[in-house]
Amino acid sequence: MNGWNCKSIDAKAAFLQGNEIKRDIFVKPPKEASTDKVWKLRKAAYGLNEASRCWYNKVNDELTKLGIERSKFDEAFFIYKNQNKLVGLISVHVDDFLNAGTDKFHCQLSELKKKIVFGTESESPMMFLGINISQQDDKTIQVHQEEYCKEIEFIDINKKDKGRSLSPDEQYMYRKIVGQLNWLASQSRPDLSFNVCQLSTKLNQATVHDVIFANKTLKKANSQSLLLKFNRLCYPVNLVAFCDASYANLPDGSSQGGSIIFLSDDQKRISPICWWSKKLRRVCKSTEAAETMAMLDAIDACIWLSSMLKEINGEKFGEISINTDNKSLYENVHSTTAVAEKRLRVEIAAIRESIRRDEVKVKWVPHEKQLADCLTKQGADSSALFEVIKKGRFQE
Repeated sequence: MNGWNCKSIDAKAAFLQGNEIKRDIFVKPPKEASTDKVWKLRKAAYGLNEASRCWYNKVNDELTKLGIERSKFDEAFFIYKNQNKLVGLISVHVDDFLNAGTDKFHCQLSELKKKIVFGTESESPMMFLGINISQQDDKTIQVHQEEYCKEIEFIDINKKDKGRSLSPDEQYMYRKIVGQLNWLASQSRPDLSFNVCQLSTKLNQATVHDVIFANKTLKKANSQSLLLKFNRLCYPVNLVAFCDASYANLPDGSSQGGSIIFLSDDQKRISPICWWSKKLRRVCKSTEAAETMAMLDAIDACIWLSSMLKEINGEKFGEISINTDNKSLYENVHSTTAVAEKRLRVEIAAIRESIRRDEVKVKWVPHEKQLADCLTKQGADSSALFEVIKKGRFQE
């Protein structure tokens, strides 16, 4: 939205650049030291419990000295303002920094480089944490993980006895592929979220059948590419969420909920910024109850995101709209009549309160326009979601 170029930098030997540790730790020196003495550590070496904490405190201390403030809502996100105007942003993932801002902001970053030793500095097109990021001439940002996806290896396994439990080596390979698919689904492939969620529930009791399903999910990821498009939006921007749930579709009778949240402007241009697929917090007694739980999760996420966006830019924010294809739920949250299920009245009351406070608007959409459908059930059509993401705007 500000037309800045994204850049990334990574710190060298990050943990050894952290703040000094506050307890006494002695280590046996390596043989090459040729000494009969033990050494007292000043810095938290890799493997110590406090290593990452000491490194984080160092980063936070140095950025704070430069006037770059930590977000109140995400402590790995830093905001730089000059005379109350946004001039730069930094997102920190351990020793990798993703940043963007004005020339003044990059001058401040050069001061940071005097305190912390950094290695490679990259800009578009670049690879950041297995994510390909590129910016076009119109400052549209495009994200994909095709290269990362191709590096994930299929598990070679005998498919005859599908109910057999995995050996320790097979279990290791299963955990590895599920972890890799989880990163893929959470960063750039929302259409894989339901499958990956199901695979994650079997980490401790996986069978050959689960390995086959993991291979199928990887095959799907490779056969259908998806390029996320982040448009240069105009103010005011709105948060638009699509939430859905599948009632009692999990083996234990639980329900799966899912949501995807977009930033959108008045021209209907969009940027997908958040999505998930997960087992709902409690067993539900009806489809409406499951849909209600999913909507509450979407509202929670939207209110958090809107608070962060206001903190970042200070601009008056647009509206939050929550879209559901459940007509009964839509009517109930806009009514004053009590629902029959007494426990459900608590969740319905919370949504009604958000509506009365003008925190959110709840809207109904037909099933074919429910973009979160593929996040809640296996085999659901994801073409509507793909179409919106590829075109970078909502369909009429």
